[in-house]
Amino acid sequence: MPENTDYMILGYVLGFAILLITLGSIWLRARSLDKDEALLKTLEEEE
Repeated sequence: MPENTDYMILGYVLGFAILLITLGSIWLRARSLDKDEALLKTLEEEE
């Protein structure tokens, strides 16, 4: 029977890395949207 443990571990590591990158991207975009929303509120109040 072939030994595939290394490939299984690599698959899990890559899957976890992709998940972390995706979550980080979502978090950064949400942070940016919060800043944009705050800027729009301040500009709206100045009018």
